[in-house]
Amino acid sequence: MPPPTQQTNTSAAKAAEKSMNPFQVLLLGGMVAAGGLLAVQGVIQAMPVAKASTSYHEAAGEADEALQAAQDALLQGQLESTSTDETFVSVRPLGGTARALRAETRRESGLVAVVETAGSFLPAPRQDPVTPDDMPRLLPQAANTVVSSKTLPVLRIRHDTRLNGETLHGLVVVAPDAELQLRDVVLQGAIVSEAALSEGHLPAFDEQRAPRVRVEGTLRLDDDPLLPGVSLVMPDGVFETGADGANLQIAGDIVAHDVRLHGRGSLFGQLASLRPAECSPGIERVYAGRAPRPWASALDMRGSHAAEYLTYLPAGATRWEDVKPMVDFQFPPKDKP
Repeated sequence: MPPPTQQTNTSAAKAAEKSMNPFQVLLLGGMVAAGGLLAVQGVIQAMPVAKASTSYHEAAGEADEALQAAQDALLQGQLESTSTDETFVSVRPLGGTARALRAETRRESGLVAVVETAGSFLPAPRQDPVTPDDMPRLLPQAANTVVSSKTLPVLRIRHDTRLNGETLHGLVVVAPDAELQLRDVVLQGAIVSEAALSEGHLPAFDEQRAPRVRVEGTLRLDDDPLLPGVSLVMPDGVFETGADGANLQIAGDIVAHDVRLHGRGSLFGQLASLRPAECSPGIERVYAGRAPRPWASALDMRGSHAAEYLTYLPAGATRWEDVKPMVDFQFPPKDKP
């Protein structure tokens, strides 16, 4: 026989399970860690839907559809408070990366249905990039800082150049019509194209004129404190390995129009390419598929975001004090198995 305390807890849990309806379930996008669930279970509250009218259900459905559309717009970086004849969607910041979305649908009878969600959003490339203009590049202030720095050397590649067995520190800037070949190179810093430093409109991709970085042998690329989390930014360029592959160890985010990496090694950082990236199984994407990792703060993500998590809330029943622990929640670090 279980101890009295355990028996009492079990009975209470069964009673709560029987009384719970589907609208009491908090939908968590990506929040799968046990600690995360414990952090938010206190904000689950009842919503009186058992006796709700058909009209209310229809209005709530419309509000939910409006909220879904608002979330999609937010992910594309285009969201503002909007309204139609019957539905109003508002967005307000909650601090940091968190946002609150609220959709209200009103009927002439005076019926109001409200659907709310809270979530945290991280910078991300546009979901459907079409041109290099849609790809991340360096923020103007970050570009100005590194180019004008007296401690970070700047190496400009204006024609085809081969570096063999070099140990470098600084920013490498690759011009159009130039190819940088790297063999057995260690670089603490970043490789960028001239376009990555630009604030203006980027022209359409030109395969023949695109700046190109080609790796043979071994490449170790570590970020620099002046550009933390950045390794390579070439929205108009190509980053590839030679026919025989390469040995790669890259710490920092990678942005390029084309990415073709074959061989062995590891990549600790985000990767964005306009065409689907080629990354052979021998190159491990550290933490890929696990908790979202923020993009480097020095990057201009071109107005788009990715949801770290989204949580639906019972309409009108949850106070911000209840939601705040969820918004402040941080995924615990996950060690490799």
